Amino acid sequence: MVLKRDYQHPPMWRQKTSEEAAKSAYEQQPSRSQGTLKSTAARLLSPSAASTFVTFIVSAAPASPSLFSVCHCHLRHLTPGVNRSSERHPLIPQSVVTGSGTFTATVNSGNVYTGSDYRLAIQTALDRIGASTMAVTSGKIFEVCGTVNTVFRDGRGAIEIINQNDVSIPYLTMTGNPYFGLRIPGTRNLNLGEITMNLSGGLGIRFDGDAAQNYNVRMGAIRVTSAGSHAVETWNIDGLTIGSGIARSVGESGLLMQRTINTRVGYVEGNNVGVGTGYAMLRFANNNRQLSNGQCTTTNTFIDCVYSRGGGRGIFCVSMSGAAEIRWIDLANNGNNAVLIENCYNLAIRDGVINGGGEVRVAAPSEFPNTSGIFFEVQDDNTSVRESPCAENIYWGLTCNDRRNVC
Repeated sequence: MVLKRDYQHPPMWRQKTSEEAAKSAYEQQPSRSQGTLKSTAARLLSPSAASTFVTFIVSAAPASPSLFSVCHCHLRHLTPGVNRSSERHPLIPQSVVTGSGTFTATVNSGNVYTGSDYRLAIQTALDRIGASTMAVTSGKIFEVCGTVNTVFRDGRGAIEIINQNDVSIPYLTMTGNPYFGLRIPGTRNLNLGEITMNLSGGLGIRFDGDAAQNYNVRMGAIRVTSAGSHAVETWNIDGLTIGSGIARSVGESGLLMQRTINTRVGYVEGNNVGVGTGYAMLRFANNNRQLSNGQCTTTNTFIDCVYSRGGGRGIFCVSMSGAAEIRWIDLANNGNNAVLIENCYNLAIRDGVINGGGEVRVAAPSEFPNTSGIFFEVQDDNTSVRESPCAENIYWGLTCNDRRNVC
């Protein structure tokens, strides 16, 4: 059945530019202090009554394979209830890490480390507030102003949050070629705020698929450029909120969701994402729909807007995924499929525009049950539409001027 209708402009919230949308999505996040070019400040707050404050000021990483080159590090106590959000160094440091090449860590004026391993120097200082590694542990707020330059470490993240609760990274800027920029399995109540990754390879943010479930994950404004793999890849999350996500020139997907339920996303944008591949700006895969009680048909993923230009696919729902609703799409010149719906169930694309690029396709290889429960209503210009084989319980509401081959 084909519905003819007058095309309407998108809702007013879509009239913003992508930059404005990303900024707006993050406007409720904590304010960001001004950083210094080629420097980084990191702050960790423990949840105890008398919290501990640690600040690392670091320079851009040297050519040698190291993560940071540390200028100095401060740890201090904060009095509960006192607002020092505008103060960068309000108290006398309790612990200091200094050096270049050779690093010295002191705690209460006593030397606790001297040597060439900057990470061990920082770890030794962190041990004094209960952290056993450079990984961010439970109850910590880790703030980074400026730039963290990373290097490749096989199978590991530049920053890892593993089986921890109540961790927050309000802002972080990262460069380099990590295996994973952030690696995150088994967390609860995780808050990622303004995260910017200008990479030369690797994968941006990864929630592991072979690890424990994550609960209540929040992301503010995520921007990933030039990752070799995905910008953001999620597995095993129950309760995900994303304000905005922007991916540019990444090798595979912009946002890839797998076994992720109870999700709300504001705005996602991709430019030249997954060029020459079967990946998509937005991809649902590997049973990204089934609730913990086994129920598969209730819509539990809601996305306001998907914007995609160039690259591979625009939207791809595959391998028994679905249970999702997208309010608005704006896709143009995707090199593969503008939209591919394959063995996907209970997916609604409510409105939007598609202009050029590869065909809109509904498919169903025999390895999984047939595609079913699809609602698709858009203005389609210069893009063909094909449904083969015929899906079950599908509604087409197309305003288009190109080829259609639907059941």
